[in-house]
Amino acid sequence: MWVSWRWLSRWVDTQGVDPVAFAQRFTCTVAEIDGVKRWGFGLDAVLVADVVGVQPHPNGDKLRLATVDLGDRQTTVVCGAPDLRLGMRVPFVPVGVTLPSGIAVKDGEVRGVRSPGMLASEADLGLSDNHDGLLSLDGVTAPAGTPLPQALALGDVLYEVDNKSITHRPDLWGQYGMAREVAAMLDRPLRPLDLDVPLGQGQPVSVDVAAPDACPRYVCARVAQAAVAPAPVDARLLLRRLGVRPINNLVDATNLVMLETGNPLHAFDARHIRGGGIVVRRAAAGETMATLDGLARTLTAADVVIADAQGPVALAGVMGGRDSEIQADTRELILEAAAFDAATIRKTAMRLGMRTESSARFEKALDPELPLVAARRFLQTVLAWSPGAVVASDLLDAGPCRDSPPAQVTIHTTADYLRTRLGVSAAELDDAWLVACLRRLAFAVQPGEGGALTVAVPGFRATKDVRIAEDLVEELGRHYGYGRIASAAPQIAARPPHTSATRIAERAVRQALVLQQGLTELVLYGFDHEGQRARLGLHENDAPRLGVRNEIARDLVRLRRNLVPNLLAAAEAALCTGNGKEPPREGLTVQAFEWGRAFVPSPRAVQASDLERRALDRGVPPLAEQSDPDRTAWFARMDADMRAAVQATLDQDRPLPWQPLRLGIVCGERLGGGAEGSKRVVPDRAVSQRVFAQAVAAVDAALRALGKAALRVVPTDAAPDAAQMPLAAPDWSTSWRHPRRTAALATTGGQTVGLVTLVHPEVRNRLQAPAEFAVAELDVAALLALPDAVPVGHPPPRHAGSALDVTGRIAAHYRQAEVADALAQAAHAQGLPVEEVRYLYQAAQADGSRAVTWRLLCRAADRALVAEELGRIQQLAQAALATFAPAGSP
Repeated sequence: MWVSWRWLSRWVDTQGVDPVAFAQRFTCTVAEIDGVKRWGFGLDAVLVADVVGVQPHPNGDKLRLATVDLGDRQTTVVCGAPDLRLGMRVPFVPVGVTLPSGIAVKDGEVRGVRSPGMLASEADLGLSDNHDGLLSLDGVTAPAGTPLPQALALGDVLYEVDNKSITHRPDLWGQYGMAREVAAMLDRPLRPLDLDVPLGQGQPVSVDVAAPDACPRYVCARVAQAAVAPAPVDARLLLRRLGVRPINNLVDATNLVMLETGNPLHAFDARHIRGGGIVVRRAAAGETMATLDGLARTLTAADVVIADAQGPVALAGVMGGRDSEIQADTRELILEAAAFDAATIRKTAMRLGMRTESSARFEKALDPELPLVAARRFLQTVLAWSPGAVVASDLLDAGPCRDSPPAQVTIHTTADYLRTRLGVSAAELDDAWLVACLRRLAFAVQPGEGGALTVAVPGFRATKDVRIAEDLVEELGRHYGYGRIASAAPQIAARPPHTSATRIAERAVRQALVLQQGLTELVLYGFDHEGQRARLGLHENDAPRLGVRNEIARDLVRLRRNLVPNLLAAAEAALCTGNGKEPPREGLTVQAFEWGRAFVPSPRAVQASDLERRALDRGVPPLAEQSDPDRTAWFARMDADMRAAVQATLDQDRPLPWQPLRLGIVCGERLGGGAEGSKRVVPDRAVSQRVFAQAVAAVDAALRALGKAALRVVPTDAAPDAAQMPLAAPDWSTSWRHPRRTAALATTGGQTVGLVTLVHPEVRNRLQAPAEFAVAELDVAALLALPDAVPVGHPPPRHAGSALDVTGRIAAHYRQAEVADALAQAAHAQGLPVEEVRYLYQAAQADGSRAVTWRLLCRAADRALVAEELGRIQQLAQAALATFAPAGSP
C-alpha cells in the first residue's frame, strides 16, 4: 500500500518535518515501510503549453508538427503522440533539460525537421509508467508558460507500507487513518473530513438487506445529470502514484474515496438497475454472473450478491457486475457504500481467486459507521468533478446497524497496570502523558480514583483490533518507543520445555547438513504447485493426493505426497537466477534439503497404527504402552475436545491422512552448451556421478548426526517389495525417478527407508536451465527406528602408516564401494594390513568407463611395514583392480 505525504498534509500540519527522515520513526511506531520514493521533483523547467497548431510531418506518417503557445513565445516541435489535438494543454520540455526519467532533451532534427524541445507523457516526466499518450493538462487554469510545479500539485514523498504489518488495523487502509497516526506522533491536531454536501429528497431506490448477518450496513444515493469525463489531472496523477489506474471521473471518485477513507465504494449505472430496487442476499447455489473483468462466475450459497429484480449486479465486497458498470453515456448513477462481514468476503474472494482492492479492505472488518462518511465524500467529489450533477435523493441507510449500532467497547483498567505490563515506572511515563497519548489516538479516556481508567474504544478500532487492556499497552508502547524501555530479565522461574525426540533429531540433522555439508535448508509450502508439476511433467502415476477446500492460490489446490517436486522447483529457480552467492553460470551448483511433512491419504484399516505412528513422530509412545508415567502424562495433556474430535473422526469413517515426516535432499549442477530453456542437453557422466555422490554424502551425514548405522545404497531398477518398506515411505513409482540410475536406501536387514535417484531425463529436459539433478527422500520415522551405531574405540597407532596410490580403469556398471571392498579384501586374504581404502580421483573415459585413483593406508599394529610388504600390497591391489576393467581393455 502506498501512502502519500502530500495527501496526509491536507489534514495534518507537517511543516518542518522531513518525510524521508520521518519514515524510520513511522516504521517503529505505526507500520513497516518497505521503501520511500520521491515523486514529481526535478520538473521546474517544464512548462504548461497550449497546442495552437497541428500539421502533418513531411517525412513521417506517424509524426506531426505541433505548434505550442508558451505565453511569451510560440515554438514548433515534432510529436508522435497519437492523442495530440488542437486546443489541448500539454507539458513542454525545453532544450537542455534532463527529466527524472533520464530523457535528455536536445535541439535536434527528427526526420529532417528541427524540434527544439518535446511534448511529454507521464512516463517521460517520471510521474508514472503510462506512455500511451501525452499528459493532458486540460482543466489546468494556470496561464501558458507557467512552470509545471506551480500549475499542478507536484512534489510528493511516497511510503510503501508492508500490507502484512497493517492486517490487524482496518483503519490504516485509508490515507485519513494514516494521517490520524501521523497527527498523534507529531502531537498536532487532525483536521476533520468535510462531510457537508447538499442532498436531495426521497429514496434513491428501494433496498432490502435480506442477509443482515453478511451486510450490517448498506448506504446508497442517486446522482443525476452526471457527465462522464476525465478526472482532474491532479486526481489522475494522485491515483497513478498510489497504484490505481484512472478510468473516468465517476469511477475515479469511487477509487479516490476508497483510498482516502479505506471504505470501498461502487457506482451502478441507474439504467441497468432493473425493477427499481436492490436486494442484498445470499446467492443461489449454482447462480452465475459476469463480473467487471469479463469472467463468468459460478456462485455458492455462501456468497453474497447485490441483486436487482432480475439477478445479481455485483458480487458483494469483491467486484461489480459487467452489465451495470459506468459507461461513457451514463447520466444517472446509484452509489453503494456498505459494510460487509469480513469472513464472508474473504471466503468468497479466496474461493474465486479474486483478491481485489475492495476485498482486501472488507476482509479486515471495517467500521460499520464508515460507509456514511465515504458516501458523503463521494458525493462531494462527484459534484466537484462533474459540473451540473446533482444529488437527486437523500442518503438511504439500511441494515441492522442503522437501528442497532454495535455496542461501545469499553476497557476498565488502571494506569499502574498499563505501566507494569509495559515495563516502565510512573517517573518515566506519568498519568498525564498516558491519558494524552490515548486521547490523541481518539480513545475517550475517563480517569477515576486511584489511577483507574475507563477507556472507550473508537469504532474504527473496535471491530477486531482493540478489545482488552493489553491492546492499550501496545498503543502506549509503540508511541512511547519500545527502544526507550530498559531491558530486564523476567523474575520468574523458567523450566525447560519438553523437547520431543523428533525435534532433537531435526536440530542435529540441520546442524550437520548446514554447518558440515554446506547445504541450504528450505522451508517450502506443504502444497503441490500444479503449474510447476504440469510444466515439468511431475506425477506419482495417479496415486491419490489430498485436495484443499480453501486454497490460498489457484495453483496450490492439493497437499504434497512427496517433498521432491517442490525441492526440484526451488533448485531449478536457484540455477536459473543464481544461488544467492553467484550468478547463473556453467558449473553453478545447488545443494539443499527440507525436513517437512508429506500428506498421504490412508485407508481406515490402518487408522489406529497411523495414530500411533504420528505419536511416535512427535516423540510420544504408542497408545498401548501408556503404563509409563511419562507417556500417561503426555496423553493427559490432550483436552477433552481433542480426544472427542479424534474419536468422532474414527467413528464417522473419515480417515485422517498420514502426515509422515520426511527428509528431502536435492543436489544439482548447471550444465554448459545451452541457454535458458534449452532442451535435451546430455550431462557429462562425471557431473551425474558427482551430484549423485553429493546426495548420498548428505544422507550419510544425516545418519551420522542421528547416531545411526549407515544405510546400504542398493542400485535397483524395480520397486522394492512393499513388505520391506514403511507404510509412509516416499513413493517409488514417480515420473522423476530415473529408470536406470536409482538406488534404494536400505538397512542391513533389507528394509527400504528411502531412495536416491538422478532426475528422469524427460523431466530434466523440461527444466528452464540445462542442469543435472540428484534427489533423495527418506522416511524420518524409519530413520529414527534404525539401530544406533555403536562407537568402537581404537588405541592410537604405535607405528607410522604408509600410503599407496593405485589407478585402474573401472567398467561403468561397477560401484565404487564394490571396488574399495575388493582392494581391501585382496590384501587381507594374504594377511597384509590395509587399514583404509580412500577414493581420490576419477576421470571419465570415451567408452563410458572411468579411470579411478585409490589411496590405500597400510599399517600394522605390531611392526613397521617393510618395502617388500608394501610392494606386495600394491601388486595385489593392481590385480584386484584389473578384475573390474572393461571387457577387451589391456
